[in-house]
Amino acid sequence: MLKLTRVKFESSGERYSMLTGSDGLPLWYPTLFATSQLRNAAKAPNTIEAHLNAIKLLLEWTNSHEIDLKQTFSAMKFLTVEQIESLCSYLKQDRNQRMKRKKSNVIPIRMANKERIRASLTQSKTVAKQTYYIRISYITDYLEWFAKRVLSERKIIISSEVSHLISLMIRSLKVSYAEETVEINLVN
Repeated sequence: MLKLTRVKFESSGERYSMLTGSDGLPLWYPTLFATSQLRNAAKAPNTIEAHLNAIKLLLEWTNSHEIDLKQTFSAMKFLTVEQIESLCSYLKQDRNQRMKRKKSNVIPIRMANKERIRASLTQSKTVAKQTYYIRISYITDYLEWFAKRVLSERKIIISSEVSHLISLMIRSLKVSYAEETVEINLVN
């Protein structure tokens, strides 16, 4: 189970956030990203937390789909269109909706509540467009950094072809938001 942990250094009063695993230890790559890319760029503590919350969603999704991003990227493979669609669908769900899906599918039904329960099963609650956009933006920042980091650690030269594949993955994620916005505008 992943958890966002906040630490306050007594000597400086600085707030520092990190993702921790079930063992309570910080996750290496998200912490490195938060420190090297966000903290060193003087991002506000709340902005760093928002990035880490988005990364947490990404990692929850990869865990539930049994995807090892490090291994995948090391093999110079990147997220497929189907995986990107699944991730985007996951990112649109609000927290309560995600928690419901983790729980059992068995729901006690009383006669009076049958229609309400049926309606709740078919309607999924989603987050606001802006929240979804922020999640996509922060995750694309992390995925691009992570892919390049993993490849450089493996001493793999990031050729123009590999760089293009990473860019395609990132653009596919960003396009998913743009398509969502266009769809909404066409309906209105």
